Amino acid sequence: MSERLRMILGTVLMAGALILSVLAAASQPRNSAEFYPAREYTERKAPETAEIRIPDTGGIDVNTADEEELTNLYGIGLTLAEAIVAEREDNGPFFYPEDLINVSGIGLQKLKGFRELIRTEAMEGQ
Repeated sequence: MSERLRMILGTVLMAGALILSVLAAASQPRNSAEFYPAREYTERKAPETAEIRIPDTGGIDVNTADEEELTNLYGIGLTLAEAIVAEREDNGPFFYPEDLINVSGIGLQKLKGFRELIRTEAMEGQ
């Protein structure tokens, strides 16, 4: 192959590569809006939560409440409600809210979740 033909062929190949790279760059998305198409907005409603019924007397009395009433408290399911009633029947009424820590499954953190929603004998005079 002659020197002149090599030069022409090299120039044509370089020009073709340059054109292809310009076309490839032009077809790429320039910002995230082009890359990620917009999603349709749908309004969501907040989920309905269970209604916690608290007596007007200042909270649920843990010394008289049954299992169903106790399950209205934050973090108290049927098993813990049954344990609260069993503790009350075995050892007498709860004098302070902190006495509930004696119930297996109730610690300080769980008590903090519902302490403002209950009342006990010591609170009756307040």
